[in-house]
Order: sequence, then C-alpha cells, then structure tokens
Amino acid sequence: MELIKFDSPELHQFCNHCGESVEFGTGRFVNRIPDLNNTETRIANNLTFPLGDFLCEECDSNPQT
Repeated sequence: MELIKFDSPELHQFCNHCGESVEFGTGRFVNRIPDLNNTETRIANNLTFPLGDFLCEECDSNPQT
C-alpha cells in the first residue's frame, strides 16, 4: 500500500477529477482552476485523483464531476 504524503510543498499539476496534466505547454495551463482543499478533504469528497492540486476547464464545465 502506497502512503499518501499530505501537505506536500510542491504543486501536483494535474486535474484531481480526470488526471490530465495542466502543466505549462499542455494547453490547459491558462484555464486551470486551483483546488484550495487539502488532500484529506479531496479524499473525503471521493475525487478520483486527490493528489492533484488543480481542476481542468473541461471538468469544471462538466456538471457530472
């Protein structure tokens, strides 16, 4: 079982809903939305990729996510 490191100082630049990268050069960098919840809250909210620190524009505009 892999341990989840909480409150890591580095940003995990992928969407916490779909897992797609939102790094510079991917076309999703400008429209990414920071998720200000901590990792524990994201796990409690049943997000698919709780370590991701952002939400991509596609997932933000999708009412099912």
